[in-house]
Amino acid sequence: SRGLVSASARVVRLLGFDIEPATAARPGQTLKLTLYWQALAPMKTGYTVFTHLLDAPGNYVAGHDSAPANGAYPTTSWVLHEVITDLHPIALPADLAPGQYYLEVGLYDPVSGVRLPAYDATGARLAFDRILLGSIRIE
Repeated sequence: SRGLVSASARVVRLLGFDIEPATAARPGQTLKLTLYWQALAPMKTGYTVFTHLLDAPGNYVAGHDSAPANGAYPTTSWVLHEVITDLHPIALPADLAPGQYYLEVGLYDPVSGVRLPAYDATGARLAFDRILLGSIRIE
């Protein structure tokens, strides 16, 4: 299930994503979230990608943070206009309650912890410098 996203951080754009399973998952399962980034400018910082699963009130319940391609392809190596495929496995807790959960993604500087500013397609800055990918149901 490919989602189209129009959001950027000025130096990088998230073009879209795939997630398996697409609509519903079970506690203890691992979500396979694949992000498709495009380099818009050279980067001097090796950013870490965060992928978080949040409950309805916005609390973190699961996630996977790593440099792109599980550390194999840092943002400092990206070539202008290149599209990068970036897989993030998100292990769901075995005791996760059924319900709707939400996925957020973005990038941050691993040294300072500061998130890269994120903007929507109109250029408006996104709250918490994160891109919301939508929801997934836990059964």
